[in-house]
Amino acid sequence: MKRILLLDIGNSTHVLTLFGPVDWQQAAGLAAVATPVLSRTSLPNEQLRPAGVLAEEIRRILEIPSNWPSVDSAVTLADDLAAFVCSVVPALAAAAATVFADLGIQAVVLDSTMAAGVLNPYKEPGRLGADRLAAAAGARLLFPGKDCIIVDCGTACTVDALCADAAMAGGYIVPGPATWLGSLRSGTAQLPSLELQLQGEHGPGRTTAACIANGLRVGYPAMLDGLCRTLQATVFVDRSPMYLFCGGWAAMLMAALKETIPQWTGIAAELSPDLLARGALYMGLSALPAVSPSV
Repeated sequence: MKRILLLDIGNSTHVLTLFGPVDWQQAAGLAAVATPVLSRTSLPNEQLRPAGVLAEEIRRILEIPSNWPSVDSAVTLADDLAAFVCSVVPALAAAAATVFADLGIQAVVLDSTMAAGVLNPYKEPGRLGADRLAAAAGARLLFPGKDCIIVDCGTACTVDALCADAAMAGGYIVPGPATWLGSLRSGTAQLPSLELQLQGEHGPGRTTAACIANGLRVGYPAMLDGLCRTLQATVFVDRSPMYLFCGGWAAMLMAALKETIPQWTGIAAELSPDLLARGALYMGLSALPAVSPSV
């Protein structure tokens, strides 16, 4: 029985999720669904930090006794642990792999070749981000046989179509809400700094601050709604896909859509915070020889 430490490196944060123990007698898909989460922690993602902070955080996780009830000595923990790295920042993925190697932990860096049954639509398949593929793999795993529109909203927001036959049909990438607001602040003069909120007053503003805040509250959900409607009209003609939301802004964004666009109150939308993590676990387990890739 082995535990898996998943490192999800985004543009702003990295998240460490410890899964385990894995039942190696199960197929990869079943194991990816059934394996419990033992702990999860999120850290700021600053360039050059992983070599120090990441190693320290990994050691902290290794020292929590409740994570290792069947292991007698900390000296043997590395033998009971493997690591999967899912990263949108290649340099940090390489740095993380080095950290794991220095700790004696086997690490697998996930990439677009580890499809876990998802059909990659890219003209250059290697250019599809591992995070988007992991989210699609998670949707296939947790909602098998369903048409899905996957909204993963963090520093960037991706909106991807996954068909019931597990074929991705492309999607869109736009700035996340904080990136939208930050670009406005950094690219203009005399505009105030605001706390980002997607819910609240959304009528026309009568101060500069209100114009900015309400423009985001109305404009961001409207943009996302337009992207989803386009996928519905071009990919899912006469079908009703599920809408799956994940990422740091997911809950707030779902609420904002329902608040500003009445039609969203009747749409089948689900908050799925573990979508990417489960999909990444599935990709990594499928890549290991110890388990079968079949669901």
